[in-house]
Amino acid sequence: MLQLDKFMTYSLINIVPGETEESLIESVLDYLEIIGKIEYPKDPKTPREALLKDLFKERKERIKYQKVAFDEIENKVIALAYILIKTEVNPEFDKGKQIANFDLTVLKEYAHLEIIEELFITIVQETKNFDYVTTVKGCNIWEEEWNLWLKHEADHFDTVEVNRLYFDEVNWELMDQWREEGKRKAKFENISLLRFEECPEEILENYSKLYTEGSNLIPYEDEDKNEEKYLETPSSRRTREEIRRNLGEVWLTLVSKEENGKLSGFTEITYSPEKAHIAVQQLTGVTPQYRGRGLGKWLKAEMLFLVKEMMPKVIVIHTGNSKANAPMLAINERMGFRSVLTVKCFSMNVKEYLF
Repeated sequence: MLQLDKFMTYSLINIVPGETEESLIESVLDYLEIIGKIEYPKDPKTPREALLKDLFKERKERIKYQKVAFDEIENKVIALAYILIKTEVNPEFDKGKQIANFDLTVLKEYAHLEIIEELFITIVQETKNFDYVTTVKGCNIWEEEWNLWLKHEADHFDTVEVNRLYFDEVNWELMDQWREEGKRKAKFENISLLRFEECPEEILENYSKLYTEGSNLIPYEDEDKNEEKYLETPSSRRTREEIRRNLGEVWLTLVSKEENGKLSGFTEITYSPEKAHIAVQQLTGVTPQYRGRGLGKWLKAEMLFLVKEMMPKVIVIHTGNSKANAPMLAINERMGFRSVLTVKCFSMNVKEYLF
């Protein structure tokens, strides 16, 4: 237990499946509900069963360490942090094993306290048990959290706008116009759309190359600080599909195919029935040689109507875009996406900095 001043007492507590007391679990769920309402006040409450499943979700492709900061006087959780470390079965292990992903949330009124820095340090130190981890990356919303990263010699490499499109704010007439324009151009140029949850075997290799290219074309504010390059292979795609299936998630993809057989663009949505109100917009990309024809607009409009049809409980689409990604931000803004949070992303070399 850490006594940090004469008025308040805080403690850091591990959250471990099968070991954490029920009363503390309930406090963590209370905290997650509060954080959810702070970040996304328009959303309905996520069912506690879904929050609980996320909290203790065990996945063979990564190791998760998590702790909470607990206010002993108020008898409540005030912050939660976790770090994700890739295992050898992770489809991104060969290219990305050196990067551990960190997250910290905190109630705003507690963000300045020393206990939050202690939580930060304690969780990041878990990487010392893994020789292959050299870098910790994470994104946060409060200025106090940004300053904490900078205090510990981290580099700020990107600023991300968390954007949301609520269905009751969509200009469906405009979206229908985009869809019809896309269909007309596609008919004239003999472009077809493919739709799948599991990538068809006959396009698997080519789609993996398209996905790799699209992933690595995403711009960042400071490209030099973003050492993470992505490589999709047929094997990694199949592994990621299996992971999604095991989680009970829907992973819906639309791909454009040119007259010459080339795959030119794609967009993807993920959806968990346990969080039925929300779908997450993942990557959208068009290869440079096929840009300038409205493919991105068509793909995104078609996907919007698909979500409306296939996932009728969805009320919002959630995504995040780097401030450096002007073309995607422009499309999203025209669709009706609006910024609900600004987060700054940091990268820390844990081998160079000793706590």
